[in-house]
Amino acid sequence: MKKVHDLLSERRCFVGRKDELALMADHLSRKNESWGILHVHGPAGMGKTALLQQFALMNGSIPSIYVKANPAFADPEQFEQAVRRRLAQLAVGEDGPSAGMSLADTLNHVAGKHGGLMLLLDGLSEWTDIGYWLREEWLLTLSTDILVFSAGRQPLISWQTLDSWAHLIRNIPLGPLPKADWIRYAAAHGITDLKTIDLIGRVSEGVPLAINLVCQDIRSRGGKWRPETDKRSLLDMFDRVILHPDNLSGVNRLLLDLASLVYTFDHEMLEYILGETIPTAEFQLLCQSSFVRVNPEGGWTVSNGIRRWAKEGLKRRSPEAYAQYKLRAEQILERRTAAAASSANEVQQEMRSGKMFLHDNDIIHGYIYYDDGLHLAGRPARREDIPLLREMYLKHIVAYPENLPDTSHQEQYLTDVWNVDPSVIHVFEDEGRLAGFYAALPLDDPRFRELLDRNPATRAFSACTPPEPCDWLYWLIASDPPLDQGFAGQVLRDMLQNKLPGNRITMMMPSVEFTEAAKLVGFREVPEAFCPSDDGCSFYFFQLDARQRTAGNPDPKEASEMWMEIAKTLLASFKQLELREPVLHQCQRIWGTHYSLSQLVRYVQNTIISEWRRLEHGSPKERKMARILYYAYMQKIGTHEVVAERLGLPSSTYYRYLSKLIREIARALQYYRGV
Repeated sequence: MKKVHDLLSERRCFVGRKDELALMADHLSRKNESWGILHVHGPAGMGKTALLQQFALMNGSIPSIYVKANPAFADPEQFEQAVRRRLAQLAVGEDGPSAGMSLADTLNHVAGKHGGLMLLLDGLSEWTDIGYWLREEWLLTLSTDILVFSAGRQPLISWQTLDSWAHLIRNIPLGPLPKADWIRYAAAHGITDLKTIDLIGRVSEGVPLAINLVCQDIRSRGGKWRPETDKRSLLDMFDRVILHPDNLSGVNRLLLDLASLVYTFDHEMLEYILGETIPTAEFQLLCQSSFVRVNPEGGWTVSNGIRRWAKEGLKRRSPEAYAQYKLRAEQILERRTAAAASSANEVQQEMRSGKMFLHDNDIIHGYIYYDDGLHLAGRPARREDIPLLREMYLKHIVAYPENLPDTSHQEQYLTDVWNVDPSVIHVFEDEGRLAGFYAALPLDDPRFRELLDRNPATRAFSACTPPEPCDWLYWLIASDPPLDQGFAGQVLRDMLQNKLPGNRITMMMPSVEFTEAAKLVGFREVPEAFCPSDDGCSFYFFQLDARQRTAGNPDPKEASEMWMEIAKTLLASFKQLELREPVLHQCQRIWGTHYSLSQLVRYVQNTIISEWRRLEHGSPKERKMARILYYAYMQKIGTHEVVAERLGLPSSTYYRYLSKLIREIARALQYYRGV
């Protein structure tokens, strides 16, 4: 006879966490000298309980005992009673507790007979009243055949500080689910509409419990979604459920709300925003909570999801106080920005200081400040990528909120763009899988101008935009899964922080929803470039010019001459670029990057090699330039006279080709591509 518990287990939906499950499987295989505790930790709603239960379900051939307490265990007797209750439910034949046998001995007996036993302790970091007893007495009596997995809101730091336990604890943080995982979760609930899926992500921030609540709510409404009304009610539900006082572990809710107003915070900042002294103990409790993580660039950051719900909760409960706190946050950020000497442009300063985060705009928060730990490897596109990139773009374009196809079929021009210069199409991979791409076109290149004039979506933009140096069009962007925040944020941050200085950037947007965010960042619309459509998506063009904001930025002619000299110097030392450190750092200042010397050397060499490969596959004249580059600089077989003789070129012809080659290399170096 099937029990209700069995029915619920069959119907529970679990997606993702493949890395964590792999670590747990590895831990399960360890015994004896490799014994230890694998502990997953994260805020309320991050799916810790579901992960423990899913792992036990996946390894059903091994007996498991799952123990959770609410409230936390107050004494050892409560803990042992809970374990005995779970042990009694195990279908292990005669292996129940025997009279006179301690609980630990009984567990050891079960583990020995079945070749192992899993002990799942849910909430271990919160069991402070019995923590010492567990660590120093009870766990020491267990056999190493018993594998311990635990979960809690905090890492087991206090255990790791003890010499005897330091090497036995492995803390694994749990963050939000990536988009690919919650797309599968939504699909399991019958939700496949791309627009609805995008809204689920923005509201839930990838937090598993929030995703579950959203999907259940949509199903209860018959699958229909009313964006504004439903979003407000869901945010209110998250505030009540996930940020319930029982889940705050004593953290001052007002401090959490204030910390959520800004991207990063510290003690002085929160005191200024609040307008009064904050006790050190309360501030430390906030920073040590599961809601907060250390920011690599300084200070602390409230976790994604939690931050938004806390902020929205404050705004709804106390709109006047919210406005006042936000004003004070802006004041202290302004003061700190003014005090910090920086060569960054205005947009970079607003991003780095966090002032831009103060805008109440989901897109800015999601794409500029969202970071899910995604690490994508970038490279120029290959010819065999093009069909996959076309397909990726077609799926991506209809995922925008307007949910309209691109009837101009921009994907058809990808091959033409690649044929002109493969390096302008930047492809990104996630563990060998194509995860996204974008194409940024230099607008002073006549080969791309011809393509833009031929393309109906960009023809008006090309007509109103004369060719100038340091001018770029970010033409297409797409990801798999569509509208992936981690990928889009990586591209946008790189564009604004690294590519923008000394350049003008235009973004071609297929969605009016993103135009507000663009304006807040500082982009201005180019209305005469607008490309309307009656039966598909329209394209908007937004432009940000930072050419005049870079100190000492030369005029185009001077810039061209300067880069010609730089190219000559770097080409002459192609095999020993590290000897040209002053010139490399001059390039770095112009590019606005923060590379080490070895990274600068690698970037310059890769850029020159990419140009050589491009020329090798070009016209007959370009192929001659490629051979000059190879013999005169990359292999350096001798003087220019020796190379000219080797190639059978008259001196005048050789130097004409050489001059054009240096100009091509200078252009490639000048237009920093970030790959």
